[in-house]
Amino acid sequence: SVALEELSPPLLVLDGLTSATNLGQLFRTARCLGVTSFVVPDCSWSAFNGRLAAVSEGQAYFCDVHYAAKKCGGVLSALRCLQE
Repeated sequence: SVALEELSPPLLVLDGLTSATNLGQLFRTARCLGVTSFVVPDCSWSAFNGRLAAVSEGQAYFCDVHYAAKKCGGVLSALRCLQE
């Protein structure tokens, strides 16, 4: 996990996704569009596995990911920090 301040724009906020296949497809497509930074909540964290890496065709390895833990305010808190 990368600190929120270290993410570079543009970034993609993924909330509520739990499927490794869906996340892998989003990572691959986003990388094609120039997105390298992602914010994901704890419900998505368990999907970071070999399936995600395979579906993303390895693109997930070249991305910066911030884990927005629920105990720290989750995705909403991360978005508020980014606004400041």
